[in-house]
Amino acid sequence: MGDKEKEKKDFLLYELEKPITFEQADISQIDLRKLREMTLEDLSELYDTYAVFGEGEGVMQECNLKFVRLLMQRATGYPLEALNKIGMRDAVRLKARVYRFFYLSK
Repeated sequence: MGDKEKEKKDFLLYELEKPITFEQADISQIDLRKLREMTLEDLSELYDTYAVFGEGEGVMQECNLKFVRLLMQRATGYPLEALNKIGMRDAVRLKARVYRFFYLSK
């Protein structure tokens, strides 16, 4: 299997159903593969940022849309303002992929 085929099958590489434009940049894909490189320190910082927004530590907060948005910001480098433009269906599907990353086997 070639690198391009493998890349297309990676569940952390998501093609938006409804591409977005932010500050004259077109975004059609969300690449969450950086999650595999992140550390406990990164996760702790995300929890701290999540708490600053007034969110407490809940059960499975990794599946909360607000937390997923912060996680996507860290993984993709896109600002929150850009991620907020993602369509509702795409957002829920991305949340499911984050759940899969944390809780399900490949």
